[in-house]
Amino acid sequence: MHLHSFSSVLIILAMVSFISSCDKPKKLDAERVKLTTERQMILDEIAAVDDKTAALRKLGLSGDAGEMSRNAASILQEAASVEKTASAKLQKWSQIEIEFNVLREKAAAYKSKNLR
Repeated sequence: MHLHSFSSVLIILAMVSFISSCDKPKKLDAERVKLTTERQMILDEIAAVDDKTAALRKLGLSGDAGEMSRNAASILQEAASVEKTASAKLQKWSQIEIEFNVLREKAAAYKSKNLR
């Protein structure tokens, strides 16, 4: 996010906070719950990839070696793709969480300063 855009967002947030200061904590908490849920979904996806990888390690020696090799390569490719997607989502969530925490602190400071 560009600094100019971020500054604009902060100005808008301050204006909205001033107009609807009573609803802000509820909205922030709802957003926090949403982000926490999304984070858990990402962690679940990572766990699923880990489970697939563990299953690959436990493959038996029965069946055609060529077929097993193709299946293993396909599963590993799928696992890598899912892991890449989950990693990108987790990185995005982390950035959103950082920005959210900054805004929460600014909203709390504004409320404590102006709503006495």
